[in-house]
Order: sequence, then structure tokens, then C-alpha cells
Amino acid sequence: MEFKSILGKRVFLSLFLLFLILSDIIFSVYLNLLINYYENDYINDNYKKISDFKKRYDEEFSSYNSLQEFFLKRQDFFEKDIKSLNLHSYFITDSSFYPFITSKNFSFKDSQIRYFLLPLLKENISMRFFYKDLDIYTTKISNGKNKDIFMILNFKSNNFFLKRIILYFIVYKSVLLVLTVISIISLLKSIERPIEKMGQITKLVGMDLNYDNPDSFVKVFKDSLENLIESQKLEKDANAILNKRVKELEENFRLKDGLLKLSEITSGIAHQLNNSLGSSIGLLQKGLENGDFNLVKTVIEDLKKLSYFTKKFLEFSKDEKPYLVKSELKQIVERVAERFPLDCSKDFPEEKVFVETDPVLLEQVLFNIFDNIYKYSKDKKVDITIKNLIEKIEIGIVDSGPGFPEEVLEKLYSPFNENAKGIGLGIPIIIKICTILNIDYKFTNFNGRGKIVLVLKNEEKNFDS
Repeated sequence: MEFKSILGKRVFLSLFLLFLILSDIIFSVYLNLLINYYENDYINDNYKKISDFKKRYDEEFSSYNSLQEFFLKRQDFFEKDIKSLNLHSYFITDSSFYPFITSKNFSFKDSQIRYFLLPLLKENISMRFFYKDLDIYTTKISNGKNKDIFMILNFKSNNFFLKRIILYFIVYKSVLLVLTVISIISLLKSIERPIEKMGQITKLVGMDLNYDNPDSFVKVFKDSLENLIESQKLEKDANAILNKRVKELEENFRLKDGLLKLSEITSGIAHQLNNSLGSSIGLLQKGLENGDFNLVKTVIEDLKKLSYFTKKFLEFSKDEKPYLVKSELKQIVERVAERFPLDCSKDFPEEKVFVETDPVLLEQVLFNIFDNIYKYSKDKKVDITIKNLIEKIEIGIVDSGPGFPEEVLEKLYSPFNENAKGIGLGIPIIIKICTILNIDYKFTNFNGRGKIVLVLKNEEKNFDS
């Protein structure tokens, strides 16, 4: 038996003491009930049968002058009356202890017979004995002329009242003693075990622990506590140094990662501007040489696209700050979807779905998604689902296109990737706004179709709908 703390030992000892008290009370009540239950059998000891028999034959025996005369004339009747008492065994004699009548199953030795009958020699009394499973009565019949008949009458006991009580008591006390010994041994072991471990530890660290001196335990505990405090202090200092180093490494990583992304963005911008300007210059020269104003118009359109690209890049690079308000999600999705000639299949919940978000930025995310579907999906079909779950809300958008090729998925989250169509900022803008709004996003394929999943936190419980 092991205890987590000293409090556990105290609780156990208190409960065990309570158990002893309750068990004694219960056992006392049980014994009282048992005594009351068997009281009638115990009190009903056949005294009345013996008294009536003695009284009747005292009167009859007084009319005879001797034992011989009495037994000569009355033995058959006397023996018949004896048997009518439903005895187990009997022994009839005079003061010489020579039996006149004895039943076959009477099995006492001479010393036992004397033990039963000797008290009767002094007084005309009746006595009762308990021996094994017999209820033994001894009495004598007297004629008043110093002529006595001594009788040992044995009844078979119907119950073992006293033995049963004693047996129950012994069994109960034995069980209680065993439980007490086991509990004491367990408690002693639970106390000795940590002391032994402390001794083993002190030996390992070269400290002297004297089991006979309580002060040595205090000293060992004090020294161990001081060592523990010192080691924790050193560990704390080491952790502080380690955390500082980790922060330095994180700053270096962020710097290198930022420089790398800046390099990628700069390369993408330069590539985009170089292609656009080179194409525009070529067309402009050709148009001036040939006097073709249509080519000049084409150059103007390209420059407009380049201006649009610059505007989009500025939007992408600036730091947006969301304005969070309670918004109804289904209205936002439907409002954006209606701006495009798409064949929409909607699976929305019947009840209103409220979220805390910036509706303008969320509309920009959905606008970019539907714009890409409209531009690059052949059938212009889209399946839109909204799932209102316990802790989150999922917006699923599945287009009718061929899905994302694996090589595109690998570079989909990088701006100006070579496989992206258009100016290459649509999906990065979506990702940036989702990060600002704390929206989880995932681009994947579903049954050969492109699928985008947006996951918003379900904070409807904070609103009064």
C-alpha cells in the first residue's frame, strides 16, 4: 500500500479507526440480535419437565420403605416415564453410584458421573451442565427417610448457542487483528521506503545519514533542499541563456527568410516589368515605323495593365488593419457570387450564420476566388457549401476546372510563381488577407476539381442573435 502524501496516511488511519468503531458497534448489535433470537431456546432448558417428574415421584417414592421395594413394583412404570421425557440418555443409581437403570447410549466415565452427582449428596438440588452437544441435568428423588434416587438426564441440544457466540466473536476479532497487522505493516513500509531511498541517495552523493539520529534527517533534507535550489537557479540561468540564443537564431532566420522572400518578390517584379516594357517598346517602335495606330493602342492597353499590376502590388505590400464587426456570412458569400455569371450550387444552413470579421476584406478574398473561377473555369460551374460546426465554420468552394497540377500546388503560395496565370498576385492576396483575418485556408483537389476551403472561428456564442 503506497500513499501519495502524509495527508493520505492520515485519511487512511482516520478511515481505518472509523471502520473499527463501526464494526464493533455493528458486531455488538448483531450479537444482541442473535442472543434475542435464540433466547427462547436457551431459556427453555427442560427444568419444568424435570421438576414435575421429581415432584410426582417424590410423593410416590415416600410410600415405599426401600429402593428395592420401589423398583420391584414400579421399575417398569418408572422407566416408561423416564423415556417419556424424550431423553437422549439417562443414568439412575443410588448413593453407591451403582446403576439401576442406564440407557445404551449413556457414555460417561465414572469420574464424570461422580463430578455430576457429588453436589447432590449435600443438598436436595438440581443442577445443569453443558457438555459437547448435550444439555445435562442432575437431580435426586427422596422419600424423606434418607433413601434417595440419583438421576443423570441428558437432553440433546437443539442449538450450540454459547459456542456459536464464542465462535463468531473469535472469528471477528481474528479478522480485525489480521487487518490491523496488515495495515500497520503497510504503513511502516510506506514510511521506511522513502527513508531507504533517501539513504541510498545520500550514499551516492557521499553524505552520512544516521538512522538513529533525527537531526541527521533534518541536515540531509536541508542540504538537499539547498542543492536543489542552487541547481534550479543554475538551470534557470542556463534556460535564460538558451532562450536568448534561440531568439537570436529566430531573428536571424526571419531576416534571412525576409531577404529571401524580398529577393523572390524583387525578381518577380523585375521579370514582370521587363517583359511588359520590352513588349511595349517593341510594339511602339513597329507602330511608329509602319504608322499603325492599332499597335499604339495595344501598347497603351499594355501600359494600363502594367499600371494595374503596380496598383495591385501596392495593395499587396501595404499593411492592412481589419475592422471586425458582427457579420452574416451567407449574405456576404451570396453578394459576391452574384457579381459573376456563374452557375452556383449552394448548400447553406437554414439559420443565419454570424461571424466576427471585416466584411470588406472577406469580400475581397471571395472576389479573388470567384474571379479566378470565372476566368479559368470552362463550365463556369461552382459548388458552394457552408458548414456551421461547433467550434468552426467551413466555407467550401469547388470549381469545374481541372484542378491544380501538383507542380502548381507546390508553388501556389509564392507570389509571381511561374505557373500562375495573370499577374501572379491573386492567391497571395487571398493568403495575406486570410492571415490578417485569422482564417485558415487550404487549396487542394477534389474528384479532379479544384477546391478551396476557408475555416473561420465560430464565435456566434459571443453574439446576441
